[in-house]
Amino acid sequence: MRAWISAVVFGTALTLLSAPSTGEVPKTKRRLIRELLEMSGSDQLAGQMSLAILADIQETYPQMMEFVISEHAELDDIEKTRLAAELESFDDFAVKFRARFDERMKISEVVDAVYIPLYDEYFTKEDLEQMVAFYSTPVGQKAISRMPVLMQEALSGVYRAVQPQVVGLIQEIVEDEVKALAD
Repeated sequence: MRAWISAVVFGTALTLLSAPSTGEVPKTKRRLIRELLEMSGSDQLAGQMSLAILADIQETYPQMMEFVISEHAELDDIEKTRLAAELESFDDFAVKFRARFDERMKISEVVDAVYIPLYDEYFTKEDLEQMVAFYSTPVGQKAISRMPVLMQEALSGVYRAVQPQVVGLIQEIVEDEVKALAD
């Protein structure tokens, strides 16, 4: 699921970064949105994002490396074997990935490119002022601190609740295809 979320975040960011702007967000509104993003800890997203991406990569790391290495037609089999041995350690790869990710990815720019137009579209200046006021209160701070865990637990609960039906649908489709093959 994290891979899907990462893909959506980056896909949305790339789309917004490459899309022509539909209009400039007023300075006051932009400031309020940035304040909300800072209050909610979005500036710490870079570290969390690279860790989430690495967790997704780790699941398929050996297969991914095998594929990437196989794409290097200029290498002979001995060189490919040596390269595979060099890239065998996921931990070593992760250290290099984090360093390059943190160096090259300007997550604050991506966050701005994604969130500012969305907040601008869905919230008025007055809405944003009220949100900043709320999130400045102890209850607002509690909501900010608990929301990520709450959302993660909720998504896991929903996934567990629909998983049996999803498995049933998959089995049903496969059975239909098996019957179609027999006809």
